[in-house]
Amino acid sequence: MRTVLIVFAVLSLIEIPIMDLLFRGIPAVRWPLLALGVWGVLTVVGMLCGYLTRPHAVGPGGIRIRHGAEVDIDLPWELVASVERRRVGLSGAPPLSLTGAGDEQVLNQVVQDFADIEIALERRTTLRLPQGTVTVSALRVSADDPAAFLDAVRAHIP
Repeated sequence: MRTVLIVFAVLSLIEIPIMDLLFRGIPAVRWPLLALGVWGVLTVVGMLCGYLTRPHAVGPGGIRIRHGAEVDIDLPWELVASVERRRVGLSGAPPLSLTGAGDEQVLNQVVQDFADIEIALERRTTLRLPQGTVTVSALRVSADDPAAFLDAVRAHIP
């Protein structure tokens, strides 16, 4: 996701002077387009900062899954049964979604229609999300560097 956001930021920065040159003689069009261009750059940079300052984390206490400012899920090691790399395509799924039914419900944190890491839980667990509480048996998450994420997990789970 980081790469995509950086590309969008660079393209938006290139777009601003081009729009300024194209519409220099038409102030009624030029100023709104410049304002939209600056707003777009600030939005993309803000999203990038959010991903850089609030990544998923692995530590002595367990795994911490984050998504934006609203989702912050702590999974202590006692609750984690296994963690493996499994790329799952969830075409058209929103960034946070549920799949499965009953005891096999899975929380998916999707980026660009994919999740890279699957975290199986020891038991069904209730999690608080912005939309309300859900009970899941596993989580699928996206990580910018799945290999590094799994290496950090292996330091705590053999």
